[in-house]
Amino acid sequence: MKIGDLVKYNDSRYPEWSSLVGIIVRQIAGTAEYQRVIWNNGSHSTLQKKHLRRLNYGNTEGNLD
Repeated sequence: MKIGDLVKYNDSRYPEWSSLVGIIVRQIAGTAEYQRVIWNNGSHSTLQKKHLRRLNYGNTEGNLD
């Protein structure tokens, strides 16, 4: 992942977040590789990389799951 990538929240425990699409605006170096994300509902969060799924621009059908 890199700044500018579109991502989705990747944790089924929070279904209200799984429908949102976000863009990575900052990366914080470290073991957990935190990513600062602005979501399409206007909110923002800082999450570990493991909780995000990068959208694959070449396969839009698979991104809507």
